Amino acid sequence: MTTKILEASIKDGKLLIEGLNPDDVKILCTGEADSTGFAIFGEDFTTYIANTQPDLNETIEKLIVLTDKMSAVAGQMVIKSVSGGSGSPAVGVSEALDVDSKKEFDKIKKELEDQKLI
Repeated sequence: MTTKILEASIKDGKLLIEGLNPDDVKILCTGEADSTGFAIFGEDFTTYIANTQPDLNETIEKLIVLTDKMSAVAGQMVIKSVSGGSGSPAVGVSEALDVDSKKEFDKIKKELEDQKLI
């Protein structure tokens, strides 16, 4: 039994492979959008698998940007308590808005960066 794997694409719901035009193809992906991927040919089957890596990387990149922004907000310095008054100048104690959340967002960002595929 011989099996071949060729680069392929889906355009308007039709499998496109240079020089070939198979009709009976099992498409292993969700959605109906155009895509690129691979066609696997066996003696009695043809299967198409979409390459979802670029979509996944784009999603990971967006999550990295979002966690970076959330970390920046959690790390904003704010006046947490004020002392003084009644004739003496008010003195504020400045702290990060949410130190624990900032640490968690930074950790998630690092984990996402480690997951990038390209």
